[in-house]
Amino acid sequence: MKRRLVVVVLAAVALVALVPAVRAQLTDTARHVQYTLTATATPLSDSTILDSSQTARKITVKNATGAANALYIGDSNVTNAPANAGVELEAGRSYTWNYLSPSQLWIVGTVNAANIAFIEAEY
Repeated sequence: MKRRLVVVVLAAVALVALVPAVRAQLTDTARHVQYTLTATATPLSDSTILDSSQTARKITVKNATGAANALYIGDSNVTNAPANAGVELEAGRSYTWNYLSPSQLWIVGTVNAANIAFIEAEY
């Protein structure tokens, strides 16, 4: 009986020791970027933005609160005209996509305003 108790106690101690290692593996990895928009559409996977094509659990893009102009997000054909944008974000607004590769999203601003976009990708 004592042997079984010792084995059970040792097994429980071993499991408790593993918990921090498992928790560390489950922790979200996030990448936060500030990007100055231009009038040229750029994929979020570009080296100046997220520098990755890995599918993210979440990608959130926010237009700066004091932005002078909207920013536009869409596919590779996106332009800074609302008719050609998948999503138009006015100042202070954000949008989140789930389970998407940054290479599928392109971002563009306007010629006369150097807005800053805040971009977060959770992997």
